[in-house]
Amino acid sequence: MRTRNPGSRVGIGVGRVAFLPALALLLGGTVFAGLPQKKGRELSLDPRAVTVGNIKQVGLALLMYATDYDDVYPWAQNTLTVKGVTYPYVMNRSVWRTHNPSGGEFLFNLSIGGVEFSTIPRPAKTVAFHESKPWPDSKRCVGYADGSARVVDAPTWASDSKSLLLKLKRKAKRPLPANWGKQFLPPGG
Repeated sequence: MRTRNPGSRVGIGVGRVAFLPALALLLGGTVFAGLPQKKGRELSLDPRAVTVGNIKQVGLALLMYATDYDDVYPWAQNTLTVKGVTYPYVMNRSVWRTHNPSGGEFLFNLSIGGVEFSTIPRPAKTVAFHESKPWPDSKRCVGYADGSARVVDAPTWASDSKSLLLKLKRKAKRPLPANWGKQFLPPGG
């Protein structure tokens, strides 16, 4: 008759189970933000939560790009170029979609293009991406240079939007050609 080694593990250990809530906490709940909310007998997605999740993913793709390029953001001449050069990090065009009933799109803060991350004075207050139009309640979804994303009200946006006019020293030698990176996007990108 074989006996089990008392040091062997069977099933899922406590350490593995404790890891999942810790991971969810580190991700700031954004992974779960767009999950269906039960309303009566039907399931629906909160459009603002999905939009915040999308802008967060776009911001994290930007940080991954910067990490691969010596912590320098792409010196883009437009948002389409940023969309192209970050596509390999998300592989999903739908993350660039806002669900704002007022319409609009995500825009990249061109003033941080070509800038090294460490030279940005306040990354948690420096806009990296923002919605081009506010929601009907005057709030908008904003992604920041540190990778965070949140919904801000009009007064906060008035303060944070000043970072769109920053004059920072660029580390990149020259800007990427207009619409460069478009070749990375799938057709219709």
